[in-house]
Amino acid sequence: MSRHRQAGLTLVELMIALVLGLVLIGGALQVLQSTKQSYRLQENMSRLQENGRFAIEMLARDLRMAGFSQCGTMEDIAIHNNVKGDSGGADPAFDFDAGDSLSDYTPEGALANSDALRLQRADERSMQVAGAENPGKGGKKGGPNNANLKVAGNALGLEQDDVVTVTNCSEGDTFRITNKPKETSDPTETVTLAHAANANTSPKLNGSYAEGDRLLRIRQHGWFVAETGVQYADGKAATALHRDIGEGPEAIVEGVRDMRLRYGVDDDGDGSVDRYQAGTDVADWRGVVAVRVSLLLETPDNYLADSPSSVIFGNAQVTAEDRRILRVFTTTVALRNRAGGGGL
Repeated sequence: MSRHRQAGLTLVELMIALVLGLVLIGGALQVLQSTKQSYRLQENMSRLQENGRFAIEMLARDLRMAGFSQCGTMEDIAIHNNVKGDSGGADPAFDFDAGDSLSDYTPEGALANSDALRLQRADERSMQVAGAENPGKGGKKGGPNNANLKVAGNALGLEQDDVVTVTNCSEGDTFRITNKPKETSDPTETVTLAHAANANTSPKLNGSYAEGDRLLRIRQHGWFVAETGVQYADGKAATALHRDIGEGPEAIVEGVRDMRLRYGVDDDGDGSVDRYQAGTDVADWRGVVAVRVSLLLETPDNYLADSPSSVIFGNAQVTAEDRRILRVFTTTVALRNRAGGGGL
């Protein structure tokens, strides 16, 4: 029998094999890293586009309803504020007779140098007045001396301590409900709403309201940009577009780092915009018929761009401090209730 000796690899062959293996592993890692970066980029851009569109839509929808009252714009109704505040006078939080259904303001916690706006509007849903107790002088139903207001059903689900506004489309009264209203959605049932002096400046209403007049919920909505109190993965403070409807600010859309507002002013009363101004330059807010909204958004993840991203925002170039991607979303909204009607 012939004997064959087993031959191994030479050192050169072994080194060549190791180099080839490292090249293959390096290529695979490069493909994996590139795929991961592409996935991160696509995910962040999709999220940024979705957040931008959603923020613009939410703001635009709210702005279109500014001044809504179901019977003409709120600014044409003399609304009396009867809600008692801590000092015994009318609570300024419910002072809807201030006249301006749209204005700028400076909310607590908002980012410096970022614009903010506040609007007043009634909810789309309302209830009808069914009658009033204790008629006023001359026996007029629903006179100023009435102590209770009767409405048809309770479709709004009103509860004790809720604040509502009753209006006859020329004047209105805002008051706090002091009794426990009946729970019913049947409009044929009569529900009594008391407005006693323990929560209101007077148990009497200022206006006269009769069957068919409207009972509304009027709200003040504030919009601004502020920090959320959380951080991104790299430790940067996260910001968001916030909305405050009287129950404390709520982060609506994350990733919004700035907001610019320009107000379209109608100088000649023809209902069209003659010029756009910053909020600090508007002399008569009732002349504002449109609002141009610009939002600056950033991606939540860092190191997506090869170099700092730059955009034109507010007539100036803005460059990112890191390598997040910036995008600007802009829209112009007509205030349809300023043109008259005040309907849906």
